[in-house]
Amino acid sequence: MAATEWCKSYGRRAFEEELRPTPLGPVAAHMATPLEQQLAKVLGVEDQSHWPRLPMEVGSCEQGGSCCWRWLARAAMEQAAGEPMSHLVLADMVSTVRGYMKELQELRSWSGEVQTELSQAVTDRHEIDRMRLELTDCRSELVRLKVNDGQLHKLEGEHGKLEEDYSKLKMQEDHLRKQHQILQADHKFMVEGDLAAARHRADQAENELTKSVTNRVQSQVMTEDVNRQLARAMKELQAQKVENGRLREEWEKAVRPKGTRKKTPRSGSRKVVRK
Repeated sequence: MAATEWCKSYGRRAFEEELRPTPLGPVAAHMATPLEQQLAKVLGVEDQSHWPRLPMEVGSCEQGGSCCWRWLARAAMEQAAGEPMSHLVLADMVSTVRGYMKELQELRSWSGEVQTELSQAVTDRHEIDRMRLELTDCRSELVRLKVNDGQLHKLEGEHGKLEEDYSKLKMQEDHLRKQHQILQADHKFMVEGDLAAARHRADQAENELTKSVTNRVQSQVMTEDVNRQLARAMKELQAQKVENGRLREEWEKAVRPKGTRKKTPRSGSRKVVRK
């Protein structure tokens, strides 16, 4: 009930302080009061579109230049600037402090950039140290590769020489193989020729022996002497046949290719004996 009576006693002025404009807030230049115009001129901001706002109840002090608040403001400006500025007017003091603040902001911005660059420089330094170590390793590897390169050239020279020797040996091998083939052909031709001649002579001797034995048998068939001669002749003929068979087998072995077996007569076949 008391709170209700208080609101009724003040009425529309209950929230007047909360609804007032913010002190020193921006106000358009064409809406400024004469005192705010003077304040802007003293601060040196009369060329701006907005000036600092003053509370409505603020007025000029009766003390004038002896007012403690005036000197408090100047002392605060000197403390903020960090140097004596009693020889300057308030507008110059504000301009000087504003310049200091601007420089300080620029310095802070520059300090941030420098800090970033410093951090990057530290990172780059570590990277450079790492790259130097890698460069040292690469140089050591280069020295090793140069040594290996010399050995490689030497091995390439030896390899080329071995290839030349191999080519020469290959040519010699081909030449010897051809000579061997020629000698084999000549040997085969000579063996076949000798065996053919021996076979021809054996056939002639067998024919002559057969004729001789036949004549002897015909002329001395009635006498024992003839019989004995015939028996002896037959033995010689058999021995000659055996010799002829042996010569024929030697010829067949010489003519027959290596790896082939001699054909055996089939069962039931008859061996023809030349008379």
